[in-house]
Amino acid sequence: RHWPSLPAAPSSGAAKEGPAADSGVKVWSFRELHKVNPQTGTLLEGGPVWHEGVRLSGARNEFVAFQVAVESDTPVKDIAVTVDRPLFAECKLPPIFQETGAIQLYREWMVPDEKDTSPTRAWYPDALIPLSGTFDLPSADNAVPRQRVQPVFVDIYIPHDAVPGVHRGTVAVHAGGTLLRRIPVEVNVFPFALPDELSFLVDLNAYSGVNEGYDIQRGTPEYRALLHAYHRVAHLNRANLDILGYSHTGTTEPDQTPPLTGDGADTKVASWKDWDAHFGPLVSGSAFADLPRASVPVQTIYLALFENWPGDLRKKYKWNIPEVPRTKDEYEQLITRHGLESGPIEEGFPRDYQDRFSAVARQFAEHFRERRWTKTRYQIFFNDKYYYKDPTRFAAGKGVSWWLLDEPNHHDDYRALGFFGWLGKRWLKDYPDVPMVFRADISYVDFIRDQLPGLIDINCVSRHFFTKNRYLLDNRNRFGRAFWHYADTNHPRESNVSMRAWAWRAWTSGADGIVPWLTVRGGLKAWEQAEPLTVFYAGTKFEQNTPYASVRLKGFRRGQQDMEYLVLLAKKKGWDRGAVSRAVNEALDLTEKAGAKDEEDAGSVRFEKVSDEQLDQLRLRVAAALVD
Repeated sequence: RHWPSLPAAPSSGAAKEGPAADSGVKVWSFRELHKVNPQTGTLLEGGPVWHEGVRLSGARNEFVAFQVAVESDTPVKDIAVTVDRPLFAECKLPPIFQETGAIQLYREWMVPDEKDTSPTRAWYPDALIPLSGTFDLPSADNAVPRQRVQPVFVDIYIPHDAVPGVHRGTVAVHAGGTLLRRIPVEVNVFPFALPDELSFLVDLNAYSGVNEGYDIQRGTPEYRALLHAYHRVAHLNRANLDILGYSHTGTTEPDQTPPLTGDGADTKVASWKDWDAHFGPLVSGSAFADLPRASVPVQTIYLALFENWPGDLRKKYKWNIPEVPRTKDEYEQLITRHGLESGPIEEGFPRDYQDRFSAVARQFAEHFRERRWTKTRYQIFFNDKYYYKDPTRFAAGKGVSWWLLDEPNHHDDYRALGFFGWLGKRWLKDYPDVPMVFRADISYVDFIRDQLPGLIDINCVSRHFFTKNRYLLDNRNRFGRAFWHYADTNHPRESNVSMRAWAWRAWTSGADGIVPWLTVRGGLKAWEQAEPLTVFYAGTKFEQNTPYASVRLKGFRRGQQDMEYLVLLAKKKGWDRGAVSRAVNEALDLTEKAGAKDEEDAGSVRFEKVSDEQLDQLRLRVAAALVD
């Protein structure tokens, strides 16, 4: 085969280096994903540092960004960073940007290293606070010891109707009313646009809900508003928030599971009122009417169908053992006893349990069709594991599952997963227009063999997606028709460039999405110590019932937008996904450094052999190929 090649890297003119200002207060700029040490002024990634103007490039419907650092060895009062000359003022902006314009300014909040409590411990920029008014250096409310640098995140949205070519604006920095620097900003707009509907998914996984750190009860109008606010922040940043609505102990929340009437095959949803109030605006897209991707629904959500709803496993499962173990030894004896005494899982549940499960799944499909909510993928997913019957785990021995339904290991696990998946899908053949999909998280792909052929729609795989990649892609009908890759989000002490590189690595390996396995955690505590699983910060810190984004979320956004470039090129004549992947892998070393505590751990992926500059140069080469 004759493989196409990418054009040479254009002269990006990313910024003008220039000399540093000879002043007591220094103002300089740096890349969107790089990270500054607020105590020393050094960049974790080493540079570059820009002392004059900033030049950026992007497509219509894309966000581009950079950061401004204000640095001083002595205290400075009343620092103001403002938009002196707006960008894209002639364009039609989404309503959410009508007051601020296309340029959004955020003060970066520092969090201290949680592994170091000494007075000299490191602090890291992570939470993004919308900038209004002035700030001081050092900061009074974010008390970083020996702080000499305060970064401001400058986010720029390129509207759908922006004219291709160079657009110019200016960001100004004052202190005490005195001008310190005007920063010329040039944005070169490409003659193509990123799509409103996401071609590559950043699926921000979460469990239970979003109300940790808020005095808000589940199932209430206040909770609905909070839930929608979290989804809006994700949607604005071209990501998808995905919240699992049941627990390892078998409980569900009122907003996730509608009330039911009847039994067996005659089971009906008594009322959709609460479910629709919580999720209707998300799956219809109305919650996002004022955002850049106006009225595009969420890409995917979990349904609360699992082994303990709509049926009751503890009452219906023939071989259920009601004892709650008190010690590790009792737990191991309990699991062994179940393994020896239980028969085939399909013989363990009566017909009324099985029919009730399938009937409720069908009720969801009917409802989505009636409401025309058919652009969201609704996941039937089983997450529970038998080791939550272990009293040393957080479920205190009260886990409901007798199988590893997430990351299955044994033959009985796969048989159970296949059984529950079959119950969810067996009565959906009359609803081909309703995308209710069976997702499984299986990294032990060589254990699947032929136990789940043709059943899995999406398989979310950990690091084994890379080690068993050819095996998976060559056998899509056996292991999953589509693949996502899951791992941890980077820690605030680590470079955000890894989250961008993760998207490149996953897409070129055949994945259609990445899944940071937990993104809503920490509550108010996350403001006081660095937390790797906090991508959203609880707004109650500033008496707001809305979340704040993190700089790490911007890293995911950058990776997602990059993938839209690759998807667009793969559709161009002479190219396809294989050709684009080959060109990327020839240009970049995307070798990952993976880590995990054990096989069940989500693990981490970090990329130490590729820089942000290299990724951006390749993005520009792809853009040149699209324009050619």
